Amino acid sequence: MKYESDINVEAQNGPLLDLYCIQQVRRFLGGKSRSTIYRWVSEGRFPKPVKLGANSIAWPIEELIAWRDSLIQEGQLV
Repeated sequence: MKYESDINVEAQNGPLLDLYCIQQVRRFLGGKSRSTIYRWVSEGRFPKPVKLGANSIAWPIEELIAWRDSLIQEGQLV
């Protein structure tokens, strides 16, 4: 269910993003470790997370899907 505030934000900024926390990203990657994910981010091999607050980050699912699709097209395995 969308609340009026969600609709207003969506109207102003486009559709709301689906975000994955680190646990969801780990599942998306078939169980890769947190340290592997953060190492890949620091090496530029994986999308950077967005900061949601002082102690909270997440990854837009659209970026994860685009990253995965680019690996498939290039024939690379992670």
